[in-house]
Amino acid sequence: MRSLLERYSGLIRIASIVGIVIGLFLVMQTLPVGDGVRRLEGWIDGLGFWGPLVFAVIYIIAAVAFIPGAALTIAAGALFGLVWGTIAASVASTTAAALAFLIGRYIARDAVQQQAQRYSKFRAVDRAIGEEGWKIVALLRLAPVFPFNAGNYLLGLTAVRFWPYVFASWIAMLPGTFLYVYFGYLGRASVEAAGGVGERNVLEWIMLTLGVLAILGLVVYIVRFALRALAAHTDMDLPTERDAEQTETATKDSAGCAARSWRAAVLPGVSIVVLVLGACAQLNPNWLTSLFRPPAVVMVEAYEHRDDGPGFDHAEFDRMLAAYVSDENGGGWIDYRAWKADDREALQTYIGRIGEADCDALGRDEKLALLINAYNAFTIELIFEYWDGGELDTIRDIPSVRRWDDERWQVGENTWSLNQIEHEQIR
Repeated sequence: MRSLLERYSGLIRIASIVGIVIGLFLVMQTLPVGDGVRRLEGWIDGLGFWGPLVFAVIYIIAAVAFIPGAALTIAAGALFGLVWGTIAASVASTTAAALAFLIGRYIARDAVQQQAQRYSKFRAVDRAIGEEGWKIVALLRLAPVFPFNAGNYLLGLTAVRFWPYVFASWIAMLPGTFLYVYFGYLGRASVEAAGGVGERNVLEWIMLTLGVLAILGLVVYIVRFALRALAAHTDMDLPTERDAEQTETATKDSAGCAARSWRAAVLPGVSIVVLVLGACAQLNPNWLTSLFRPPAVVMVEAYEHRDDGPGFDHAEFDRMLAAYVSDENGGGWIDYRAWKADDREALQTYIGRIGEADCDALGRDEKLALLINAYNAFTIELIFEYWDGGELDTIRDIPSVRRWDDERWQVGENTWSLNQIEHEQIR
């Protein structure tokens, strides 16, 4: 009589995976995930047009070098989103397949032929391609009888022509590529939600989940169809569901009851551990976050008061603030359009004076006033640089690497970013 773990193994497996996902989500909510996501966004923004291209080059090198591409395809969805992620991964995987094909056909043919002997199904595939051509290549891409990296080289030994091979590979790999990219995109959305970056309502989460389930179902159907088609066109002994079940049963019987129970309990055990960690993180967030915090620091006053020290004239900046900053609706409304048109040159002159200030000679209060006004002046000038006639809706539309962490602003002899001025100096 089978144990409960064996009888309900499918249900337990699904429940365990769901438990792991929930546990990880609870854990990530208490960790500084948001900072990591923002750094990732900054890195992507900094790459600009070159981002997908750099990724594609890395992908191609990895695939040609027999490094599995599934993780990189998932990463494409996390880094570039559904559309650009799919384009980058599809172009990269197709290019890698083409390069490996040419290497297998012209450069390392003898070595690939020796490796082909390890794959018992290759002869049947070779004969089928000789009769059906690119159609068999497409079926092999939909139902990977061979590992992707090895298959690229092996197909170079067959009679299929290069361009039909490339086209068939590109089209047939798209469903699987999109599925993996979708996994990466969904994973990033989950991390952003856990870190408080980006907001999605319940309906959006339902649509994302239904989307990945629909694509997964479609890919499973396509793979089964391709396996049946391959069996019909070749004499390969492709495994059927019944064969797989019989093999699995025989393996279980030979392994013994104790081994079966241990293996079946691994995934539920991991799920329980992760759920407990998630619960502990929610009940006592400081316990988990303390593991990732930097050492505690003691805040001390860095600058002394100087009644007889030099000062800095902020009258011109005060005039501009009075002219273009409104106190209506709670205050803080800035007429950027008028300020940029009428007084940007005066603002830049004031910023130039900040760069020439004897910052080290200022007393504590004078230095603080200079830093606060400098931060505001620099931020307004940054907005003017990307204003574009009023098309800039929010400062977040400015590329991240040009926004808070760009070390370009001169305060006396120091060159700082806006973040450094705010957090390292003012605070």
